[in-house]
Amino acid sequence: QNGRADQVLLTGVIANVFLRAQGTIKFPLGIKREEEVVSKAHLLIGEYPDVFSVPVDIAIDRNGRRLEMDVRELGKGEQVLDLGHKTVEYYLKSIQSAGTVFMSGPPGFFENENFKFGTEALLTGVANSFATTIVSGGHLTAALKRYGLAEKINHISTAGGALVLYLTGAKLPMIQALEEAALRYRSK
Repeated sequence: QNGRADQVLLTGVIANVFLRAQGTIKFPLGIKREEEVVSKAHLLIGEYPDVFSVPVDIAIDRNGRRLEMDVRELGKGEQVLDLGHKTVEYYLKSIQSAGTVFMSGPPGFFENENFKFGTEALLTGVANSFATTIVSGGHLTAALKRYGLAEKINHISTAGGALVLYLTGAKLPMIQALEEAALRYRSK
């Protein structure tokens, strides 16, 4: 909202929610408050039709091996473990032309050698871009260190969810409590 982002490249569970909202994924995801979040994603897609990008291909585990497929081929019970090469290529082009890149949460199960591709490729793209770069969350911070890219990022925060909420303008309980305490202190 309010022009905070020109483009949002979705990965992970959030991407699955938006894919379900678009009708690409036709089965329940099995997440908490699923209907509520899918409905909200549907509204966001309608309100900002050109802002959100979702994966076109993904990687799953098939008998201990990485298998890439079109996202429309994903079957019920199959878990998305990484982005596919086409999606990574498209996302990297967007990252290279961005003025600011904010990345929160790893796109893949990078701790597994078979599914580190998306996380490593996108983090490398972010680190080598000319954009102002912000990486958020403990998992991504660990991935940055693993790939030796932390020094190339402008701002790193281990406060993943809290930072995302803050950037959306939401009131954070701890900040709100501090503000209220300051008001009480000043009124004495």
